[in-house]
Amino acid sequence: MIIGELNVQKKNTKNKWLIQKKNNNNNHVFWKYINYDNEYSLFMKNNKVTVNAAAIMPLKDFLKRIKTPGVNIYVISKMLADLSAQLNNLDIHQKTLLYLEISNIMVIVYDDDYFKENNVDTSDIKFIYASTESIVNIDKSLDDSVIVNIPYLKNQYLSPELHNLYTLPGYIHKSCCYYSLVLISIVMIVDHRLIDLPPGKNIFKTPLTKNILLEHIKEIKPTKLYHLIERAVDNDPKKRTFLFV
Repeated sequence: MIIGELNVQKKNTKNKWLIQKKNNNNNHVFWKYINYDNEYSLFMKNNKVTVNAAAIMPLKDFLKRIKTPGVNIYVISKMLADLSAQLNNLDIHQKTLLYLEISNIMVIVYDDDYFKENNVDTSDIKFIYASTESIVNIDKSLDDSVIVNIPYLKNQYLSPELHNLYTLPGYIHKSCCYYSLVLISIVMIVDHRLIDLPPGKNIFKTPLTKNILLEHIKEIKPTKLYHLIERAVDNDPKKRTFLFV
């Protein structure tokens, strides 16, 4: 199966998976941000790696195996922690992503028993963003703005400033990537079955204000996840922060 820029294949040996990059475009940059350190680091050699895991799947397939409409906040927090680590590593190299696409999020499940009912243990799953299609450079001389000079399709997970950008090149703040990421988490909180609806049928048909977004997740207030999202969707892009406190 293909997830983002990765070809993922189950090997004949039990719980062995081969993950291989489809092409060499942006190769150095891609592995720069995917090889962040944590318990289950992925270190590639010749654009491929063998992983011990019970299952590897796109985020959409992972969510289909969750029986309740909303995903528990522990899983969502783990996704935000994993993907933000990739974004932070990109930021160190003065790069970021304009937006995130659902189809490019890969989930590695290390434990066969993970999908047992009411499982809140997140130590056996890992989320990886597997595409560089929306990667751009951060210009420190322009107050941490990015130059938008690549064409992009408008999906429901765009920051308001990117959604309202009609001419290229354009300039928006680098916080656009974190805004996009937390929009995905909001849908997972509300009802993950809505996560891949086509444009015009999703809950983000048009950009929403901070207050309206927070109204969607008021049932998880006052958790750390709620306050992280609150800081990341500020109406002023320069005031947005992405931080667990």
